[in-house]
Amino acid sequence: MTGLEGGAPFPDRTDPAIHWYVPRYTLEPDPDTAFRFDARREGNDGEGDPFHQAVLSFALRRGPSALLPPEDTGDTMLTATSAPTGPDGDVRAPQPQYYGLPLVSASAVVRVGYREQDGTSRTRAFPAEVTVTPTGLLVTARGLMGDDVILAFTGLTVTAAVAVDLSCWYTLPVAGRHGGPIVYFRPRPPGLSGSLQGQGTQQGVGQSGTLELGMKYAGPSYRESRTVTVDGATTVLHGVDQLRQFDVRQSEYAEVTALGDIPSRYPSLRAVYLGAVSGTLMAVPAVYGVSRGKDGCAQQCDAILDSGANSRCRFQFSFTLGPVVDPVDLMRLWADATAHPALRGTVRLAALPSALDGRTPVTFSSSLVSPPSFADGPRPHTFLAALEITDDSELPAIVKANLFLRQLTASRTTPLFGRVGLRLDSVHEPLVGNVVLNLHTTSSADDLAVDLADPATPRARNAAPLDLRLIRYGRIDGTGLSTAPLDVVLPEGATTTLPGTADTTDLRVHHTLALPEPFPTTALRRYVTVTAVDVQQAHHVLAVNGTGVDFAVRGIGSITALAALREAPGITVPELRLVAGRRADSTTVDIPVTFAVSGLAAVVGITVTWLDPARPVLSLDLEHDFIEHPIMVLTSEFLDRR
Repeated sequence: MTGLEGGAPFPDRTDPAIHWYVPRYTLEPDPDTAFRFDARREGNDGEGDPFHQAVLSFALRRGPSALLPPEDTGDTMLTATSAPTGPDGDVRAPQPQYYGLPLVSASAVVRVGYREQDGTSRTRAFPAEVTVTPTGLLVTARGLMGDDVILAFTGLTVTAAVAVDLSCWYTLPVAGRHGGPIVYFRPRPPGLSGSLQGQGTQQGVGQSGTLELGMKYAGPSYRESRTVTVDGATTVLHGVDQLRQFDVRQSEYAEVTALGDIPSRYPSLRAVYLGAVSGTLMAVPAVYGVSRGKDGCAQQCDAILDSGANSRCRFQFSFTLGPVVDPVDLMRLWADATAHPALRGTVRLAALPSALDGRTPVTFSSSLVSPPSFADGPRPHTFLAALEITDDSELPAIVKANLFLRQLTASRTTPLFGRVGLRLDSVHEPLVGNVVLNLHTTSSADDLAVDLADPATPRARNAAPLDLRLIRYGRIDGTGLSTAPLDVVLPEGATTTLPGTADTTDLRVHHTLALPEPFPTTALRRYVTVTAVDVQQAHHVLAVNGTGVDFAVRGIGSITALAALREAPGITVPELRLVAGRRADSTTVDIPVTFAVSGLAAVVGITVTWLDPARPVLSLDLEHDFIEHPIMVLTSEFLDRR
């Protein structure tokens, strides 16, 4: 991808002559005078060895959205006025003028791709500073250390394997009518992901994407901007051989102890590290969980037919995992670190780990699944996990899949957990990342929108298709950072007002899923996407057991049970019949796999005939889930419900 394409224009809330759009960002056209790749050996670590580092910087050009009308390609807003009438006296619609939304904040991660000796593709990620310029943005990555310097230079000049993940937030301004002044909201202080001072606070419009640098900076026109400095002497960097001396095994990161016990002060974090060269404050989450956002939970179950296995299935589960971090903890960490005498002035930006470290073996607790595989995720700070469940000599796959899903929703224990390695850089020993697969421990992405248009009465809107529970908030105003608990359940699409002040500049909310208790099996499909691949149906046994009914004492001639499946009304279930000599009966039906692993609720019509033919037939309907309990057990008490 060569640029963030921007967004379609939309009218101003007060002046129809003004239309706003999300700007487009592309690589700066040649020559990019901001480009620098400066490698150098400078400073010493705690053991007296020299630091080897490089700084990469380049510019992004802001421009009009690619979705603007062809004739409206300017990036500056002309005076927008509405002419009241035309030559014939009719009312004229205003001629729209287009203007890019003002930027609130931006963050970036520079990614370098490479291959291991065995051919495996890998990516290393480096948090970057983002600075506003008159024509766009300046991106600067300072965390290139040791062999990362070689990888980055090779990616820029040989393999075209360098890219930048860019995220931008914009405010929604209110323009005065008929060319009046534009009013913006209060500025927002820098955040923890490299965000910058902007012109607004409303978090309503976002933009993110990846820009590939390709071979843009490999040509001779940028040769003088690629340099290497050793012992104070700077020369032009012609090739990777000049960097071999930089391939020294060392790390810039050291654990931060000045802030005291990290888990006690910031419960959702396990440790904090500081990069001596890059100034990156790296916060390590206490746990990673299933990512959730405006599209729901990022977890899927695919049912696949084993070739020749006579309708026996295997199940593949995939998850996107993210840091389960309280944003209020991050606010407090940033405030504490930038104010602490030992850290003040050394912290430039803060981030979360963005890459896995393959040097640490993956572990997982469940015997129901095959050893899981993990990979870097689609967004910074996220990972992908893949698990598979197959038939074995003890249990069929469909039974194990249902047990696995029950553990996914368990509220009292967390039986599905594991560990992965997290990477700070290529040299630092891997950090341990704890993984929990449970709907009570999830990672928030973009499921809650906080609106600070009126700082005195901030509003939070549930943008997810699932109910959310608001736990606490953190607010920055003229008195500093303050926090307070919340206990609000916010249904899908609902909005609530939060406590604010007239000078509130930032407000963040810690929230999680509001799950029903007890968790019904039929609700699983709201949280897990279930699909059938190559096989649409599986055999499932439905049974009724009436051994607890005394037919003779009750004078019963027969009991028939006819099940109607709520989620699959088109499936016909044969009638089950119980008599005194055979008080249990069963049948097998072919049902869609999507129901076999997420609930098979049914209304069971019970009909009782009596030994006394003059006695009227008894009919009643009972609720039952044949996934939760494949055998429906009848006792004499059901006869008393009539």
